[in-house]
Amino acid sequence: MDARASPKTVIIMRWMRATSSRRALSAVTRNWSPQAFTGGGSLTANGRRRNAFYMQFDTTELAEYLDDHANGVWPEMQTALVDAGWHNYSLFYRPDGFAVGYFESDTDFTTACARMDATDINTKWQAAMSKFTPAGVSPIDASGEFTHYFYLGVDVAGSESESTIDDASSPSWAPQASTGGGGLTASGRRRIAFYMQFNTTELAEYLDDHATGVWPEMQTALVDAGWHNYSLFYRPDGFAMGYFESDVDFDTACARMDASPINAKWQAAMSKHTPSGESPIDASGEFTHYFYLGTDLLAEEEDR
Repeated sequence: MDARASPKTVIIMRWMRATSSRRALSAVTRNWSPQAFTGGGSLTANGRRRNAFYMQFDTTELAEYLDDHANGVWPEMQTALVDAGWHNYSLFYRPDGFAVGYFESDTDFTTACARMDATDINTKWQAAMSKFTPAGVSPIDASGEFTHYFYLGVDVAGSESESTIDDASSPSWAPQASTGGGGLTASGRRRIAFYMQFNTTELAEYLDDHATGVWPEMQTALVDAGWHNYSLFYRPDGFAMGYFESDVDFDTACARMDASPINAKWQAAMSKHTPSGESPIDASGEFTHYFYLGTDLLAEEEDR
């Protein structure tokens, strides 16, 4: 337990924060309306950037790597990440060892990494994890950054939202006994990540469609189907990842959208941007959540 607060104080503050968060989020969501701009780069309600990155791991020892992140992240490493501005931090993977990360920070990905590079504990952690990468280098040294190009939700600067409760640098935060994935947010939602592939020839048009051209009816359908705090990120080669939070799993969230006539029209309009000519969501795949560091957890899950 971190010395910043007693165990009893931590539990009480977490319960109060989670309860107020659910009430505030419910009220904000009810007041949501379609956005004139859905492009990326906007800050969260507490002024943080949304960052995403990718890594590659060997499949031979993937189970050990995943276990290390669920139960073996040293308290000192957790503290270093929080102090360096890695908040609401999730990692997701595919069975082929490809992994993506999502976190929120007061700074960009490069600076957040540089802050960690300046700590001795990170040097030790990265060295311990290097055996899991194909090149034998530290995971973060072999990582790459995505660019944020779409956001749909209420967690934006100037609003009250779920992000206001995820201040892991506050006195109520303490290193977690478990940092495994699968836990729900304070508002009871799952963290979901998925991937898609787009053509590079008309990538600029596709990105513009998502910044200023997402129909209000499509935005409303997504929110009604449970796609909350929804971000999309891309690489120049057309690979894209999505992150959102929902009351249901990815397949069910997609099925809800499949039942919407406006979604059928949108997917048809976007299909020209995929290599196979399929709708983006039909050609998508899901990642599995395997790591979470932060305070946006259901109160009963925080001390597991």
